[in-house]
Amino acid sequence: MEYIKSWLKIILYMNILLLLCDNLMQKTAYEKYYRFFSGFLLVLCLLKPVIDFAGTEPYFYASFLQKEWQSERNRMKYSKELSEVEEVVQKECEAAYKKQIEEVAGQYGISVKKVTFRWDSAKEHIKKLEIEGSLKNLQNKKSKKQIGSVQAETVEKIKKIMMQLYNIKKSDIQIEVE
Repeated sequence: MEYIKSWLKIILYMNILLLLCDNLMQKTAYEKYYRFFSGFLLVLCLLKPVIDFAGTEPYFYASFLQKEWQSERNRMKYSKELSEVEEVVQKECEAAYKKQIEEVAGQYGISVKKVTFRWDSAKEHIKKLEIEGSLKNLQNKKSKKQIGSVQAETVEKIKKIMMQLYNIKKSDIQIEVE
C-alpha cells in the first residue's frame, strides 16, 4: 500500500512540476521539445511499477552510481590540480614576501638569515611570521646595553611595518636578532 501511495505522489508532483513548466514554455520555439520531454517523463513515472517489478531498477541505480562516481573523480582531479596551483602561488608569494622583508629589515640594519611563514587554513594570507636575523654595522664603541635598546627599538619598528604590510597581529610576529 505504501508503494502505491509513493507512486501516486511521484505522479502528482511530476504533473504539478510539468504544469508549471508548461505555463512558462507556452508560445516559445522550444514548446514542442518540452512537450516531448515532459511526455517521456510522465510515461516513465507511469511505468515505474512495471520497471521495478521487472527487476531493472538495480541497473538504473548502478548506472546512476557510475555517473556519480565519474563526476566525483573529475572533481577530485580538478581539486588536485587546483591544490597544486595553490602551492605554486603560495611559494611565489613567500619568495616575494621574503624579498620584501629583507629589504625592510635591511633599511633598519638587520640582515635576514631565515624567514618562516605560517599560512591560515584557507591559505589566503599569512597567519604567523618568524624572522631570524642579525644586526650589521655594529660599532665596537657601543655598550651591550645600548646595542640591546637599539635592537629592541628596531624590532618594534619592523613589527609595526609587518603588521601593516601583511595584516597580522603583533603577537603573531616573532623576530629574533643576534
